[in-house]
Amino acid sequence: MTRTVRWNSRRGKGISDMESGIPEKIEKRDLMRLVIIGSVDDGKSTLLGRLLYDAQALFEDQIQSVQDYSQKNREQEIDFSLFSDGLKTEREQGITIDVAYRYFSTISRRYIIADTPGHEQYTRNMVTGASLATVAVILVDATHGVMTQTRRHSFLSSLLGIRHVVVTVNKMDLAGFRKDVFDQIVKDFLAFSEKFPLESVRFIPVCALNGDNIANRSRVMPWYAGPSLLGYLDSLHVPAERNLIDLRLPVQMAKWAGRTRRGYLGSLASGILRKGDEILVLPSGKKSHVEKIFVGMEERSYTFAPQAVSVYLADELDIGRGDMIVRETNIPCRVQKIEAILVWLDEQPLQPGRIYTVKHTTRLGRGSVLKIRYCFEMTSFHRHPAASLALNQIGKVVLNLLNPFFMDEYTKNRQTGSFILIDPVSNQTCAAGMVTRCTAIPEEPAGGKAASVHGETYWVVGRPDGEPASTLTRDLRDAGRAVVSLDADAELLAGMLRVPDPSENVPPVALAHLCRLINDSGVAVVVRSVSVPDASARVVIGETHLFVIQ
Repeated sequence: MTRTVRWNSRRGKGISDMESGIPEKIEKRDLMRLVIIGSVDDGKSTLLGRLLYDAQALFEDQIQSVQDYSQKNREQEIDFSLFSDGLKTEREQGITIDVAYRYFSTISRRYIIADTPGHEQYTRNMVTGASLATVAVILVDATHGVMTQTRRHSFLSSLLGIRHVVVTVNKMDLAGFRKDVFDQIVKDFLAFSEKFPLESVRFIPVCALNGDNIANRSRVMPWYAGPSLLGYLDSLHVPAERNLIDLRLPVQMAKWAGRTRRGYLGSLASGILRKGDEILVLPSGKKSHVEKIFVGMEERSYTFAPQAVSVYLADELDIGRGDMIVRETNIPCRVQKIEAILVWLDEQPLQPGRIYTVKHTTRLGRGSVLKIRYCFEMTSFHRHPAASLALNQIGKVVLNLLNPFFMDEYTKNRQTGSFILIDPVSNQTCAAGMVTRCTAIPEEPAGGKAASVHGETYWVVGRPDGEPASTLTRDLRDAGRAVVSLDADAELLAGMLRVPDPSENVPPVALAHLCRLINDSGVAVVVRSVSVPDASARVVIGETHLFVIQ
């Protein structure tokens, strides 16, 4: 069946990217990545559907299909939300669950729009949709005003590095198109977002159902003199945020090309790679230079982020998934301890000290949260102490990695500054993290492992039953680590350290000397004690090798 594009007589041409024969100069228009966010039932999917409809970016058979479904199941002429809600469950329940991506273009630029769910239980999908966006369209229901989920999504978008926001006050028809309702929402939003690092904020009153101020200016709100939503997006200047300075190529896989040559495949996280460039492979430290670059089946003289590439080197090196290709003069931070903003996405709360799987670019490893510095309260965004993080809570944590990773801070590089935590038992994604601070550790000698490996001490201040310490010991051994478990209450340990009264706890400083001796041999130590290590014990073990878990 032949598919046709709706024709825009006002502009004189069809403006969908799906039509054939688009000139090359049109393909080179700016690309804007949008995310539509907000609370549940604010009308996000309806706004996206109306935007696609008014922008002439839908096929006639798509429109007819939605009209037929709407008249049969929704008792209305056309339900614009159905243009993005594609899952059967979404259509049955009238909600968005998964992230829906839609593509269209205007004369000015091309768009990739992510329609994200507003329900609190699907916050993980919202984070996924917003992670690559540069502009956020935040919907607010004019009849409800700013909700807690509106605050949460706005805060998350700022944490994810989105600096340009368009606040669209929807359902103005239900509010009688009143200016005072719009002004109050503007005031409320600015009150809680004034501390966000935003570069531009625009407020637009709309009615997505009727198309008011979506693609064209509305006549029913004469008090609003600004542009329509599409008009504003077309004119919004968003500087290119791609990092083309720091070369970061996480290797996804190696493939054979012929009998003797291997190519290394991956998507450039940042930077530019040219034929003949000298490169360094992490973590091995091996060096070579680029002999060939392929993007798809086409050989190129250079490539840049975020293209997916195949790279062939002049030397045959042992490179596999999880390695990273960088420049010798510009390498990420080699870390085993980081500070990060963590968005908790699992129904099971965060357990400090428990070992989780860490996925960073294409590399997998193990790590544990040592300390939660604070948690954000979603109404006022004040920081308060927390012993754990529950579903959808956001906090700042200290994360210890069992093996070194190569990371950047999130503000410098989104791809190499972000990670996720995975439950090693259920394989459920537990959290999304953004690195705020890296603490570098000494580099390994090029081409080999470190001359000496130093272990670390996990000082668990826990319950008498010792369950947290036992769990941590088991997880470390499962991760392939050599571990010694010490109980500060054990009489045998007290006798070995010559404690005068075996019924008393071993003094922390005496226990610290034993831990240091074991650490120097490259073995990790898990200590169960009812008291925290004092200043003397910290000096003996060393602050970089001591992790206190309370």
